[in-house]
Amino acid sequence: MGPAHSTVANKTHRKVCIMTFNNADLVYNSYVHKYILEPGETMKIEAASDPIGLKLAIIYDAAPEGQVLYYHRFQARNGTTLTITHIDGADISTFGDDVSQIGKGQIKEKDSTKFAATIEALTYQAPITRGR
Repeated sequence: MGPAHSTVANKTHRKVCIMTFNNADLVYNSYVHKYILEPGETMKIEAASDPIGLKLAIIYDAAPEGQVLYYHRFQARNGTTLTITHIDGADISTFGDDVSQIGKGQIKEKDSTKFAATIEALTYQAPITRGR
């Protein structure tokens, strides 16, 4: 059995920051991986091996004092896809089979380089163009 895995599809005009947690994690003070998805990008995400799935978090805000990240947390079964269609602060719209929102949380990012990359992603917004 390989790592727990799901796919995240970013259908927004913003960069999206995702953290993964092991399914057995009940404290959420240490994530497994952090991913930054470009607008329109779809990516496979992973956590430690688990026959059921993983927990993932969509980061929606950050506090520079203390390097704190705020997120919505989801439970996803292995092989499922979570599609993100809208992010505006804590207002996040998603859909996907076998994916459930299980709460909100916050985590202190200990690595200042990773925190800076997260801030950059959270403040990025792609230009919106109109076709003729």
